[in-house]
Parts: sequence; structure tokens; C-alpha cells
Amino acid sequence: MRSLAQSDYWAGSIISDSTHMDELFRAFASFTGSPTYDPYATNILNLIWQPATDSWIMLQSPSYTKRQSNTPVLERFASVPSLVNTMRISNSTDFSKELYSAPGQRELMITATFRISLSMLRAIHAVELQTVPALRNVSGLQWSLALQPQPVVMFKASAKAGGNSLGLDESDGNLFNVLLTTTWVDKKDDPLVESQTRRMFEQFEVEAARLGVRNPYVYLNYAASWQDPIGGYGDGNKGFLQEVSRNYDPQGLFQKSVPGGVQAVRLNDRELRIHHMIM
Repeated sequence: MRSLAQSDYWAGSIISDSTHMDELFRAFASFTGSPTYDPYATNILNLIWQPATDSWIMLQSPSYTKRQSNTPVLERFASVPSLVNTMRISNSTDFSKELYSAPGQRELMITATFRISLSMLRAIHAVELQTVPALRNVSGLQWSLALQPQPVVMFKASAKAGGNSLGLDESDGNLFNVLLTTTWVDKKDDPLVESQTRRMFEQFEVEAARLGVRNPYVYLNYAASWQDPIGGYGDGNKGFLQEVSRNYDPQGLFQKSVPGGVQAVRLNDRELRIHHMIM
């Protein structure tokens, strides 16, 4: 595994109210789809539903991995009016202190990948709005849907390093990852949360097909137990990985011992701490 030295860099959290949602969608679509994407920059855009007030906030997690603050490539995001702004130059240890851990929560993660499209971003939130009312009475519910850039520049760098087994290349265009992280308290709510969120992602796929932005890639680390990330890599890559498994892991240890999906005991997302910061 290659490693690299990382000096201090510019990062943090920016929270805005939902009146700026479409402005941030437009900024995210332009940023992720840029033909001159800066590989040192990224911004994860989180749509956070607060069931107690049936309201939304937008949590940005921008970073620029050079010691350079207020970089122009992220200026459009940083200029959006905010409730909280912790952007600064520091190190990863310091940034990690903004994370809040609350053991004992039940958790579900689901993911999908689409080609960047402002219309798709709007469709995702429209479907989300249709889903959350059914979950309003779930005890202790925390809800965050994260949008993460996967630009072509990443695939170009991968190709130069020898390629990848994920089925991703320049022909896919600029993509973005959608990750739902939701946590709750009671096991009795498991079926409701799973059925509603699973249906929501099925509807995402319907909208993506309508808009012509579907992509089969499913990020393994975020996949729910019923998703098929390896199948999304394509038949050729799947066959290659199966051959590697037969040669080096004939007992299937790395497949059988980690069944996939997270229905567990961890909340390690910035948004819960953010709730404490603004409430």
C-alpha cells in the first residue's frame, strides 16, 4: 500500500440552514463536474434531517490538502451563509476531535453512485422528503445523507498507477457517491427503517434511469447487507477477484467472516456533534 506525507491542511465543518440547499446543490454539481477538477480539493455535502423539528440543515465538510486557506476552488461553498463555520488550517488529529461517538445506537448504511447531475441531486432530496415522514416516530433517529465527489481525475490517477478492480474509468464521467447513515435506539424499529430506506434507494435508481445518470458501482465500505458491490465491478473484474480468492483464500475467510452491512453499535459522524453545537 502506498503512503504519503501529509502536512497541515485546510478543513473543518460549515453548517447552513435549508434555505441554501439548492445553492449548495448547484455549487456541488459545478464543483464535481468541473473539467479542471483540483485533486487537492473535496467537499462532502450532508443533508441532515432533524425529526424533532421536522427540519433540515446542510453540513459541509470541505478540505484542501495543502496548507492554503480560502482556496478559490472551494470559495463558492465557503461563501454560503452559515450558522457554524470551523474551517481552519490544522491536522487530521485535530479535525477528528469534531467527531462525536455515541455507542449503543443501531445503525444502517446504504450507498449508490450516479453521474453528477443537478437534476439528480434535486431528485434525491425529493425522494428523501417522501421517505422521512414514515420514520418520524422512530426512537432516537439520526439521519444524514452524504454526497461525495468521485471525479474523473481519480480514475485517471488510478489508470496511471496500473488500473483498478472496481470497474471505474474515465468513460464513467464525473460521479458522486450517495451514502445514507441512519441510527436509532430500538431493535423493534429495524424492519421499518430498513424497508423505508431500501425503498428510497430503489426510487433513487428509478430517477437515475429516467435522467440517464445510472452507474452500477457500489462502494464496498458503505454497502448494506443486501447490496452487491462486487457485482457492480463488472463481470471481468468479478471473475478476476473470484480467481484471486480461489488461489489465496480458498476457505473464503474474508467473505464468510465479514458478511457485509452495518446494523451495529456505532455513530461516528460529525452531524450529531453538530446538533449539540447549534441546539
